Amino acid sequence: MRRSSFKHLSYEQRVRIQYHIKFIGRTISARAISLALGVGRSTIIREVRRHLWAREKYISGNPYYHCSKLDVFPFCCNGCSNLSCKNDQWFYDSDHADYTARLSLADSRRCDVKKEYNIKLINERIEGKILGGISIEAALIDVSDTFPFPSASTIRRYFDRSMLAFKNIDLPRTVRVRVKK
Repeated sequence: MRRSSFKHLSYEQRVRIQYHIKFIGRTISARAISLALGVGRSTIIREVRRHLWAREKYISGNPYYHCSKLDVFPFCCNGCSNLSCKNDQWFYDSDHADYTARLSLADSRRCDVKKEYNIKLINERIEGKILGGISIEAALIDVSDTFPFPSASTIRRYFDRSMLAFKNIDLPRTVRVRVKK
């Protein structure tokens, strides 16, 4: 199977990882799973390590109760035959992994730091021009030559969310255009 490059793992792939770890057990390698799924070996290792979870009653926090089997692949107790042990128990669950992966993906796409930087940049560079009655596009022509600047649609989105120092009413076109009913 050909390896896919730079793709997120699907829910089905995560279920297959869990199946391989749980039912084939400690004899399975990350390489074997990666060949079965068509992804890289490091992708499987990262996936399992990032999405481990513990049942609260099985975690002591004491390093004495650390199982040495957790230091090698699959880094979890899914394939272990001794689930009644007193050591800390970590598990890989495809549902939990998919849920946390989707959350982190959504968080990464929000770009809050970049958004704050863009808002500061817009307020500094084009606020005076907008308040002077110039359209967004005309104001962007003057400032976009010096460095990368947010697009007009991004600036309008910030207007709609009231994130800028000036308001939507300050735009000349907004005053002229009627909202259709």
